[in-house]
Amino acid sequence: MTMITPAEQWREALPSGNGTIGALVYGSIGTERILFNHNELWYGGNTSDIPDLSAELPVVRKLLFEDYSRTLDFESGEVEVKWRDGETSYSRRLFVSIPDSISVLSLKANQKNAIDGEVTLDIHDLKDALLKNGMLFDPGFTYDLI
Repeated sequence: MTMITPAEQWREALPSGNGTIGALVYGSIGTERILFNHNELWYGGNTSDIPDLSAELPVVRKLLFEDYSRTLDFESGEVEVKWRDGETSYSRRLFVSIPDSISVLSLKANQKNAIDGEVTLDIHDLKDALLKNGMLFDPGFTYDLI
């Protein structure tokens, strides 16, 4: 599966996982986000219908030939984001290892010193999180997780 635009929110992310750990890759060229999840934290949830965007096919075909792409390999679970900025080509690849239960991220550029940034670990915005009973998560409430 190949996407040609950045994913602005986690619902547009490309998934990778090993059955226990899941990773959703989304964001933009300047800020990539990886939302990690664990099977003990996920129970299902509700999804809305996918809109019919077939009328946009000519635009999508045109954009496929330009520089930005997001790809998900369904066999390996590897997510790759590639783009060009001038003469520099960049790629970010992520997968979740089944035997090691870890997520691996690789950042590459074809020019020396082209990659610069920082990595942070933050709690995901819980404004649309649901509890197992279907109720919205309330960050002001203390939950018994045992």
